[in-house]
Order: sequence, then structure tokens, then C-alpha cells
Amino acid sequence: MRYALFIHWNEAGAADAPEGHVLDVLKACDDHNQQIRESGEWIKGAPLQPTREAVSVRVREGATLLSDGPFAETKEQLGGFTILDCESRERAEALAAEVLEAQQNYDGRIELYEIG
Repeated sequence: MRYALFIHWNEAGAADAPEGHVLDVLKACDDHNQQIRESGEWIKGAPLQPTREAVSVRVREGATLLSDGPFAETKEQLGGFTILDCESRERAEALAAEVLEAQQNYDGRIELYEIG
């Protein structure tokens, strides 16, 4: 089964982190992704640009409305995604729990969806 992991994290926290910390986190994430590639469960994944680069698009009464940034103001921002092919939901949940942003010290979370 295929699963999408949506990785949320705290951009402001990353901006306030000690020098080198974000690079250490990204390196750890790359290492984790490599382990998943080696297991054969990795399909695709990528980080997203910061929310200041995002645009919300809506169409109302035939008019396209563009606004800066994400629609909702939240503590956590969508920072990336991963697509996995796992034998079970439990395996996908276990891999999601290993993502650093899901762990308490990184102030984020992972949303896990089965892709239908």
C-alpha cells in the first residue's frame, strides 16, 4: 500500500535554532530517507520552500484570487512530503514515527494518509 507522509514543522523555531542545528536536522533526515530507500519502501519525497514563498489560490465567482502564504496561521507549517510503499499501515506508522519532525524536540508532526 502507498502512503503519503506530510511533514509539519515549526519554521520560526528553526530560524531561532543555534547555528548549524538545521543543517544537522537535514542531514539526519537525509540519512533516514536513505535507510528507507535501501529498504525499497521509498517512492518520492521532497522538502517545500518556506511558507513566505507559498501562494494560496482560490476561485470565487469565476475570479482567481491569489494571496501570499498558507491559508491558515498555525504554529506548524507544511515543510515537505514523503511517499512510501509499505506492506502495512503499521509499518508506515513506524517509519513516520522515526521522522525527526515527529519527535518532541523538533516541535512538529507527521500526517499519514493512505493513497487510494
